[in-house]
Amino acid sequence: MRRSAPRRQTWVMSDGKLVCDVWLAVLDAVPAPAAISAFWNWKENGVLDFVPEADRLWIGRTDAMAEYPFPGSAGGVGDLLFLVGTLPEYTTPQITDELIERLTTAFTATADPTLPAISVTEFVAFLVANEGRYLLDTDSPVGTDRWDEPAP
Repeated sequence: MRRSAPRRQTWVMSDGKLVCDVWLAVLDAVPAPAAISAFWNWKENGVLDFVPEADRLWIGRTDAMAEYPFPGSAGGVGDLLFLVGTLPEYTTPQITDELIERLTTAFTATADPTLPAISVTEFVAFLVANEGRYLLDTDSPVGTDRWDEPAP
């Protein structure tokens, strides 16, 4: 079951916050080294341009202006994926039992009732269903979603 992001709003900036929707995307192969380096360095790239709907999942929201660590379940997942995807070199993490466990811990440990997120059951089910594939995340300010999912 795929869940769309909550009802759309325009960019949300109040009290120094920039609330962003966070998405997971699974790939069948690791992108070329130059493309994955560009992805992790927030440079123009096409790594996620053609990810089909079945291979992506909205996981929640975070405050992109917050200091590390980013708040909310989605923020914790994004922080961990960034570390795993950039150290010791740029890569696309493969979904394994170990990665699922680490991501689930990050997802539950950073929960914030002010930032909506999917259930841990939905989160884990998506990862388990895609075990063996490669995982990235992306975020965009609320109302400007990368994949422009319809509001529920």
